[in-house]
Amino acid sequence: MIWFDIKNLEEKLIKNEISERTGYHYLLAFLIIITLAISGKETADFTSQILRFLDIIIGLIITIWGTGKLFEINNKGNNRDFLKRYFSLCFVHTLRIVIVVFLITLLYNLVAEFMLVDYSKYLDNLLKNDISELVFNILFQIVFYFLVIRSFKKVNRFSENTEAISA
Repeated sequence: MIWFDIKNLEEKLIKNEISERTGYHYLLAFLIIITLAISGKETADFTSQILRFLDIIIGLIITIWGTGKLFEINNKGNNRDFLKRYFSLCFVHTLRIVIVVFLITLLYNLVAEFMLVDYSKYLDNLLKNDISELVFNILFQIVFYFLVIRSFKKVNRFSENTEAISA
């Protein structure tokens, strides 16, 4: 991997001298940095430093495992277009998950607003504490990688069939 010499990297990309594996390493490094940057920011959400640390470590483990699994699936298939597949499939799955979470949140707020008995404070305390946030973050990442892994397998399966038919 080239760390700082952008001209050398640009030249290798132009000459198509960067392998899929090297592209994977760049992606993995990028994701680790982004995960640390997002998880490491100071927020009022996590009051417990232990839970914040667990969130970061578990997030990194899930990200590294999930991305590695996707790369492995791509290698077992036709070993082409990993980054194109990764970014396009991740974008669509992220968008879909965000919309589902938004709809669930909207439904929750509507139900809480119109409840005859005021359980909203109890539910808010249950759902808006550090452990709930940690569990939600972990579940979000697991669901995300499960969906993307499923899509990668499907794309590889159909790509192999299409190549066999065209050959």
